[in-house]
Amino acid sequence: MANTFKNSIVENVSNNATYASQSTLVTCPTGDASKCVVIGMQLANKSSSEITVTIGVKDNSAATDSDITFLNAVPIPANSVLSVLQGDKLILEETDNLHAYASAASACNAFVNYLLIDTT
Repeated sequence: MANTFKNSIVENVSNNATYASQSTLVTCPTGDASKCVVIGMQLANKSSSEITVTIGVKDNSAATDSDITFLNAVPIPANSVLSVLQGDKLILEETDNLHAYASAASACNAFVNYLLIDTT
């Protein structure tokens, strides 16, 4: 079993609320019963105006795929960073993903840190 710390950096998070057009932050790989333990997430507002960011979790591993909102329109002040999950963890199973969209184009960068657990 391999445990590997990883990160995902998404520059210019989408401002389109349609699921297919949102920015994918992390997708847990398929095969070998992989799991991703999300241990940190920072959302940076690089604009000079307040923005909001919505983050969802797509649970592809459930019997019926479900897409739930994890954070809904959370405000981030101008030129600042919001740390999400402070001390908490989020578990993603095979093919599950985190996705996001912001209220303004080219205003948000996302940084996600996670532990990939591969049972091979």
